[in-house]
Amino acid sequence: VLEAAVVSTPSAGNGASSPFIKAVVVLKRGEKATADELLALCRERLDAYKVPSKIEFRAELPKNIVGKVLRRLLIEA
Repeated sequence: VLEAAVVSTPSAGNGASSPFIKAVVVLKRGEKATADELLALCRERLDAYKVPSKIEFRAELPKNIVGKVLRRLLIEA
């Protein structure tokens, strides 16, 4: 993993009270990983409430001119 960002949104009307956690991941050039592999690693190393509900792969993370990740764009997508 080259870089990653995690965003949380209210549950999508599915009756769950916990937020929906999405991890957006940029892989290193030439590396391959699946969402299932990364989720398994998260389950091994993180408390259950910290494990993302979904992992999304992107070529790059949206950033402002200072280099901070624009998380609101990750929530909307």
